[in-house]
Amino acid sequence: MTPLDCARGIATFLKEVCKEYDEKIVNIYPGFLPKQNVAAELRQMCPAIAVRPDHVTDDKENSTVGIVIYISVIDKDKSYSGDTLYHLMEFIRMKLLDSNPIADRFLIANGMKSTITDEQPFPLWLGYIEFDVYLPQPKNNKNAKLIGGF
Repeated sequence: MTPLDCARGIATFLKEVCKEYDEKIVNIYPGFLPKQNVAAELRQMCPAIAVRPDHVTDDKENSTVGIVIYISVIDKDKSYSGDTLYHLMEFIRMKLLDSNPIADRFLIANGMKSTITDEQPFPLWLGYIEFDVYLPQPKNNKNAKLIGGF
């Protein structure tokens, strides 16, 4: 399993669980959000979620991939429009925690961080959820020729 396989698997999981979301159809993309040239295209795409690997950490015992889930919504309500983003992010966070390990394959390590930045490009609202997922480590097959032996 590669980091991208992990992101794609979590995106597939989110496509299924977001069918239960009560607001609107949520578009989910592994990797990056598609680029939009005009505001009308952006409005049609949102709410949108991009799931991608951010970094990989290896130590002696474990390997993990940092997954970042970027969430974007459009809401023109000037008083409570941030609520739409909070609601979708909490929905996703709860589904991930409740279903861990995701699809019986992707085990989320302890610790998950949800962030909504201070500056928001109204009416677009952006947030992200970060967490680590365990990756399998390669077997310790040390070949003497590969490490300087003869």
